[in-house]
Amino acid sequence: MDLTKIPNDIIINHIIPFTYQVQSKKLLKDIQSFYRDYKIVINYYSFDYNDYILCSDLIRFVNINYFLNSYSNNIEKLFERSYFYNNIINKEEFIISIENNIYNNYIVNPNKVSRIIFGLLKPYERTRFLYRFVIPYDIF
Repeated sequence: MDLTKIPNDIIINHIIPFTYQVQSKKLLKDIQSFYRDYKIVINYYSFDYNDYILCSDLIRFVNINYFLNSYSNNIEKLFERSYFYNNIINKEEFIISIENNIYNNYIVNPNKVSRIIFGLLKPYERTRFLYRFVIPYDIF
């Protein structure tokens, strides 16, 4: 992304004022949790596995966990947390395309998908993922 092409008006009137706004403690803790936990996950998966397996494990975690209070459409419920998803007009088509890509093993950028899914998880859900997929195997 080439930031030099952004008009000065946008930078001065929209981006700079936003950078000076105080963020909530909850958001800051979420960002810290994401950074710390994702670093652990990446260290584990890049050493022993790969991006596709990480992506697959995250999807499996979302689908088999009951923290979303449902046995089906857990991917959709997870994406409902996303700002991007809430601005899509045809949500059903978007979810179908994601599920088709996932279940047909056609994930173009598994690293990006993993970061999105991991970022949409709440801090305690990320911790559950670590305890379920990383820590039991990383004892020694």
